[in-house]
Amino acid sequence: MEIKQFKLCEHSDVVLNLWNEVVSEKDFYYQFDKAGFESMLYKNPHFKEEGAFVAYEGETLIGFAVGFIRNEDIDNPNAPGYFNTIVVKKEFRRQGVGTALLNSVEGYFKAMGKSASRSVFL
Repeated sequence: MEIKQFKLCEHSDVVLNLWNEVVSEKDFYYQFDKAGFESMLYKNPHFKEEGAFVAYEGETLIGFAVGFIRNEDIDNPNAPGYFNTIVVKKEFRRQGVGTALLNSVEGYFKAMGKSASRSVFL
């Protein structure tokens, strides 16, 4: 498994496909078309590629995670970072993929001077 920095120009379509695959498993959320997903995630004013990570096994995307730091909180060391999204392909769960992705987002928060995090749902 390899964790990579998310790049919108490289990963947006495969991330959308993985999202739709995972949410269809148990109907815990709904699928998006490309415009809806972009609006929900990438056009969020707090989204930055630096806070998003993808996990690959060979050429296959097996997970992704996104953390936000609100723009108004970037210079506030007491403000937390926010875990927004984590998705792992079903057959790769319970193998450390989610942990590696969360650790990557946490590393981003620490690099940005954050010492706490919270979880938000889309």
